[in-house]
Amino acid sequence: MPKIMIIGCGRLGQIIGNFFQTNKFSVFGIRRSKVDSSKFPMYSYDIFSNEFDVFFHEQKPDYIIYSATPSSQDPKDYELIYFNGLKKVKHLSSQLPKSKLFFISSTRVFNGHHNDTFLDDDAKTKPSDPQGEVLTNAERLITDAEDGMVFRLSGIYGLDRQMMIGLAKDPQSWPENRYTNRIFDTDAAHIIYQVICALYENKTISYPRIINVTDSQPIDLYTVLSFIRSKLKLQPIEGLVHDHVQGKKIISSYLMKKMNYKFKYPNYQSGYLKIISTLYD
Repeated sequence: MPKIMIIGCGRLGQIIGNFFQTNKFSVFGIRRSKVDSSKFPMYSYDIFSNEFDVFFHEQKPDYIIYSATPSSQDPKDYELIYFNGLKKVKHLSSQLPKSKLFFISSTRVFNGHHNDTFLDDDAKTKPSDPQGEVLTNAERLITDAEDGMVFRLSGIYGLDRQMMIGLAKDPQSWPENRYTNRIFDTDAAHIIYQVICALYENKTISYPRIINVTDSQPIDLYTVLSFIRSKLKLQPIEGLVHDHVQGKKIISSYLMKKMNYKFKYPNYQSGYLKIISTLYD
């Protein structure tokens, strides 16, 4: 039975783990803090500690999903968790010849793009801040190695992630309009699960080293917020400008064409209808 170790096993990590748990994989999570309830074993370790090193070598995971996140937006915290932590786990993984390492990154690495070009899986990164630079360097730790993959997530949302619902209700706090990109958390988890399962089953599939995990339906922010307001039966906002919107448009030709992934929530309408129906029906 293959072993899956999820490092930084928060909300997304637990959804990923649940897919593996129900399909005869041995899965366990690693967190800094304890978790009261989980469908699979969860361990509290500081990944920089010697105790974690001992635990890692005792468990000998076949697949490591690095999903750790910093506790703040401070670039130093980003460097510590996204780069130094990943570098250490990469070193540990290299001592297990058959293990594979997967890094959950972010499309923040594209934040310097401000034109109408669609950014596919192989688009060049263009970070616009120190945090994006750290993520870009962390991705290189994976892509410069012989094995491993990067799952680069766009804006993640779901039943427990309702920031846009609150923003839609408060038009006075709306920022300048821009293009937005998203992925429902259960779709993101299922994509990661399916890719790793295919690798385990030795399916003759050629995977890219980086996959943009996104629904490939970029849309401007005001259109999304206006849609949410309409479904909440709130008064429409007059005079919204939808022209000359800037921002990044992210797609994944791999998910759409080669993997032919069937999204449960393929666009913002289906995703937010699900959230709203769950909250208010």
